Amino acid sequence: MPNAAHRPAPDSMAGLLSEQVITFARDLKARYRIGLPVLAPTDDERPLRPEEVVNRDLDLGMYENPIVLSLIASRDPMSSTALAASARLIYASREQRLIGAIATVAGEMSKHADVRNGIGLAARYKFNPTIAERVADMSLRRVDQDRQQALQQLVDLVHRLRRGDPVGEKFVADLLRHAYAANLRPEVLQRTVLSILESPTLRSKIKLSLIENLHYFPRHLLIAVATQVNRMPFDNDHAFLKRELQLALQLNDHMRKNGTAARIARR
Repeated sequence: MPNAAHRPAPDSMAGLLSEQVITFARDLKARYRIGLPVLAPTDDERPLRPEEVVNRDLDLGMYENPIVLSLIASRDPMSSTALAASARLIYASREQRLIGAIATVAGEMSKHADVRNGIGLAARYKFNPTIAERVADMSLRRVDQDRQQALQQLVDLVHRLRRGDPVGEKFVADLLRHAYAANLRPEVLQRTVLSILESPTLRSKIKLSLIENLHYFPRHLLIAVATQVNRMPFDNDHAFLKRELQLALQLNDHMRKNGTAARIARR
């Protein structure tokens, strides 16, 4: 990510809500509806890191927009990222009354108590930059705690899968969310997903759910899953997976070409 260009903030709601921003926010909401965190504006399809969000010398592209920052602060499942976004909002609110109003609403609606408290305190003190620094520090202190907790949740989820315990209909989103929040290396996530797909003891419903949610996978993982399924023998045990894979790949291609809300927001 390049250094930030210090541009004046838009002074009207129309200036904030371009068609591109509306589409981007819609895609971000689609991720949040199933519990996935925001992705970085990079090509490696990884989560946006709190360390990047609090660094105001970095140009975050579309994530600089106060509407997008308010979404992250209010709805991102990772509390450290939500806090980082709220800190960036507080800084910007000092310069523009409209951004302050957006930040205040985001604080009131946030799922994270620390974000609500931080933005509420900032609003009472007219968005003093000192409070933004305190919120940014809180975000960075929360990073290790969030990652350790997410790693334990990921381990527990995989163990429940292998024991045959119920994992819920959104287990794929849970798997990805925990892996992202734990900052799991891409190759480790890939081995985890492929081990589930290759397991002879797991129910077919679990494997089918992996394929049905293929459009939420980072590209390297999507390719790995597709390759592994294609390598499977064409027998009664695997024919339905191959068939579902073709449908999932067609759906993924359609989403990327047409920019639907289920598409992963990357740019």
